[in-house]
Amino acid sequence: MEFKTGYLYVVDGARWVREAIYAATRLRELTKQPIAIIASESYETLIKFGETTPNVQIKVVCELKGSNFASKVIGMRNSPFENSLFMDTDTFVVYNIDAIFNLLNFFDVAMKQEPYFLTNIFPVNDDYKDILAEYNTGVILFKKSKMVMDLFQEWEDAIISKKFNDDYFDMPQLRNVLVNGHNKIKIYGLHENFNMQGLRSYKVIHGKVAIIHERFGSYWNSFSEYMWDNKKMNLVAKRINSSSRKRIFIPYFNTVLSANRLSIVYILKRFKIKLGFPEMDKKLAYK
Repeated sequence: MEFKTGYLYVVDGARWVREAIYAATRLRELTKQPIAIIASESYETLIKFGETTPNVQIKVVCELKGSNFASKVIGMRNSPFENSLFMDTDTFVVYNIDAIFNLLNFFDVAMKQEPYFLTNIFPVNDDYKDILAEYNTGVILFKKSKMVMDLFQEWEDAIISKKFNDDYFDMPQLRNVLVNGHNKIKIYGLHENFNMQGLRSYKVIHGKVAIIHERFGSYWNSFSEYMWDNKKMNLVAKRINSSSRKRIFIPYFNTVLSANRLSIVYILKRFKIKLGFPEMDKKLAYK
């Protein structure tokens, strides 16, 4: 392999080409590490982008075409790097995160747990249904070892064949694969700041956000969403990281509000907002 470490995007369908170019353009501003975009076919704009952008390589893997939720797994199996950070195309990297590859000195894979716990649309009947959440697969750090590639191959097979249940989504099937045998893989739970989701609603944020994983745009009179361009995303990122303390992200206004108790009490008093809470003994209220 030419490079030991690198960033990876996977594109299956023309709709995602623009997002991939946005994401890789932003990433190119922040790192000298190579970037690979694996695509299902030779999209003209994507090939041109690879030819004109330093250290970005485009790789066509025909097996991707029409693979739906298995596409990211196929793409990761075809990564040109020994150590890869895969990211969905609807991600925006806020600052240089090259240090994340150091995690692979201790772990095989790194992912964040899914905030919704289980996204399975069919009943989960195993012994771990109330304690073992799915992993969100929008950001995955992994090493290309035999053990990890075996995991990915079984994961891909499970998605395509619906091996464990009728769910064809990638995240439930990854959980199924882990529950049913691949539990020797050393997985590190990434902090949510490296896969920040949920920004279409009110969100409590702690610390510095590294990767935003959210589509903020929406087409008029349509449920379709699209990724904002890098100029708009950079503005949102600056607002999100305007403080490193606990804060609340406010959707639609796309701004943050300090979430410490004093500021909230001040706002309530300033605007004389009366809430219908039952009265409490003052001795108890401040314990």
